[in-house]
Formats: sequence, C-alpha cells, structure tokens
Amino acid sequence: MEDRAEPRSHAAIERDDVTGEGAAEATGEGSAGATVDGVPSAPPGVASQEVGSLRTELRQAAQRFGLAWEHSPIGMAMADLDGNWLDANPALCELLGRDREELRGRMVELVTHPDDLGASIDVMHRMMVSGGRRYQLGKRYVRPDGSIVHTHLTASLVLDEDGEPSYLLGQIVDVTKIQAAERRLRSMVNDLERSNQVLESFAELASHELTSPLGTARGLVETALVHHRDEMSDAVADLLERAARQAARALGSSEALLQLASSATPALVREELELGLLLAEVIDAFAEDLARVGGRIEVEAGPMLFGDRVQLQLVFQNLLSNAIKYRRAELPLAVRIHGDVEDDGSTRVHVDDNGRGLDTSDADELFAFGVRGVAGEEVGGLGLGLATCRRIVEHHGGSISAAANEAGGTRVTLTLPPR
Repeated sequence: MEDRAEPRSHAAIERDDVTGEGAAEATGEGSAGATVDGVPSAPPGVASQEVGSLRTELRQAAQRFGLAWEHSPIGMAMADLDGNWLDANPALCELLGRDREELRGRMVELVTHPDDLGASIDVMHRMMVSGGRRYQLGKRYVRPDGSIVHTHLTASLVLDEDGEPSYLLGQIVDVTKIQAAERRLRSMVNDLERSNQVLESFAELASHELTSPLGTARGLVETALVHHRDEMSDAVADLLERAARQAARALGSSEALLQLASSATPALVREELELGLLLAEVIDAFAEDLARVGGRIEVEAGPMLFGDRVQLQLVFQNLLSNAIKYRRAELPLAVRIHGDVEDDGSTRVHVDDNGRGLDTSDADELFAFGVRGVAGEEVGGLGLGLATCRRIVEHHGGSISAAANEAGGTRVTLTLPPR
C-alpha cells in the first residue's frame, strides 16, 4: 500500500508560515515549479509581486478558515480515513463533553452510539467505493456521563494534491432539542386525536339525548294543532304554533352544534340570503325576552349574504342572546343590525347594542372557548356562544371581531367572502 501524506490538523494548518519568509526571491533563479509553503515560486519572467499576492491570499484564506473553525456555533471535526479524530473545534468539544486533546488520535467509534456504528461505517464505505465526496446521516454520540446527543452529520472528503482521498471534514449539528420537540408534538397530536374520538362519541350520544326529546315535543305539539285545533282558543293555538316553530328551530340549531362539536368539518348548504328574512325567525324567538326587558331590534335593509341558513341563524341567535344578557339595567335595550359591501365584494354585517360594552383589553379573547363577555358579573352561560360563532364564520371563510361602539356598547362585525 502506498504511503499517504499525513494530513495536518487545523492547528497545524494555522501555524504554518504562509508569509514566505526565508524564501528565495523569484528573480529567475532556482528551478521552475519549486514551492514555498505550498505556493509555487515565480518561474523566470514572473514578477515576485504576483507570488507575494498569492501568499497573501493564502494567508488570508487560512485566517478565515481559522476564524470559522474556532467560532462556528456548530461542531466541526477532521478525521483520517481510518476513523481517528485529527482535530475538533470548541463547539464540538462542548457538544461531546470532551476536550480537544482527549479527542485527538481517538477512534471516532469510541464516542459513537453502539447502535449507529454499523450505519456510520456502511455509509462511509459506500461513499469511498462509489467515488463520492460527501455523505449525510443522523448520528448519536455518547458523552462521558452516559447521556446521548442526537446530531446531523455532514462529512466531506478532502483530496490531496494528487487528487487522492486525504481526510474527512465533518460538520455536526446538535438536533437533540429538535427531536425532543418533535416527540412532544407527536404526543400532542396523538392526544388530540384521542380527544377528537371522545368528542365524536359525545356528539353521537348528545345527538340522541338532545334531539330525540325535541323531536318528540315538536311532534306532540303539531299533533295537538292538527287534531284538536277546534277545541283551543286562538291564544292557546297561537302559543302552540310558536312552540312548534321554536322546537323546529331548536332541532336545526342542535344538529348544527353537534356537527360543530365533531372533529369532522360540517358541510355547508350555501344559498343567497336576504338579511331581514334570515333574521326574522331568530328575532321572533326572542319576542318574549324583548317584551320582558323592553328592548327592540332594528334590522336595516342590507346586502345579500351567501352562506348556510341554519348556521348563520345560530350565529345571530348567540349574538342577540348576548345583547339581552349583557344589557344595561338602566336603559331600554336597543340593537341595530346593518350591513355593507367591501370593495373586494365581501359582505360585512354589524350588530350594535347599547349594553355594558367590553371588559377585556383583547377583544379576540371573547371568541375563545370558556371566555365570558363581562368579567365579574353573575351572568349565566359557559362561554361557548361566541366561540361557536367564530367557528361557524371561519368555516364560511370569513372572520368575526368585536369592538366598543359610540354608544358605549359592543359592535360585533361578521365579514363573509363574496360568492
């Protein structure tokens, strides 16, 4: 086997005199092709200034490499072709928990995780056989205290002056924290999938327990109206008709909520909707509440909406319920609903009230699950209404926001995309 020139460590390279001190002046004397510190001496007729320039460039290159080596935030190493460390930079020494002198001359495999030895040797062998110049792989190293560091290794083959393999230059990046974060993320995804499965099971159970009684009640009321209408007074018949309408609407709302509670995205049945007609049924459901609190709801003629009737009615139902719930005791409740069209064709609907206003510096928090509109007040509710509104509107491809209005109350704005 031919003897290979012994590769120098980074420290040896840095110590080399690349200034050309002691070299013969390139005045045409001496043999052509002679070198001084790796820089050819000037052949006859070549100015010595050119050789000096080359030496300066070589010195500057060595300095740049030295700075990169010493101050690189990632580990860097030089190893011979037999797998012995030639040198290691400070970042690698810190990563492996070993000093430079401890690593020099030591077999790389002695600090490699036993389970990664085979893959490491195999990939290097395949590179040498195929004539490649670089390989990458994930690799684990073992610190003196037994702890394991996960890394990503990029090794490049450095050739000598004759184009023969000389040594390996490696860059080693610590990915321990990244892999730990990936494991935590996978665990969170698994937990979320399990939670979704539980939620779907709950939705199926609630669908039966909630919608069945509503359907039965609606059927009984409608049966009474069909078969016993002549036995009722007009007032009783009117009450039963309203009860039947409310039961039908409650069934639709319940089904929409149950769809939203499941992990599957509920299907939208989109259609063109006139704002006043869309709100008529919703406002009718609050007739008794409005009479009780002395409130009124004004709906101005507005643009056409394009969306799912049942789900959008559920949004306005929640908004009007909040307006009644958070009204001011000293003022008659006033709600104004109006809309406009943006330049891009999207539709905005504003719901203004003269209630207590917002009690949070971040209005976006209102639309989170479990957040109530007015802190410190004894008002019923679980804080699910506005969160449901946001999910419905975002499912339509729109957005919803809240802000204080000029009357000191709250303005909630829905923005829906154009058809």
